Amino acid sequence: MLQKVIRVGNSSAVTIPREFLEEVGLMVGDRIEIAVRKKPIKIEIMPRKKILRKSSGITPSFVLSVDEFIRQYRPVLEELAKR
Repeated sequence: MLQKVIRVGNSSAVTIPREFLEEVGLMVGDRIEIAVRKKPIKIEIMPRKKILRKSSGITPSFVLSVDEFIRQYRPVLEELAKR
């Protein structure tokens, strides 16, 4: 897919199509890491793993369950958010 570099304030940006975000489970506001390689030229975008404190009581399996729930019910959750 061909995308264009656009100006956003004093920075530049490339938009990510919604279908791509849904495919990899990203949402607006999620943090990502960007890596640039010079030979061959390549830009990689990777989801940043959320760091959980042990004292929070939130286990990695709980996080995976919530992520799966959000993926499965995203359209319903987005409709509820509009209300």
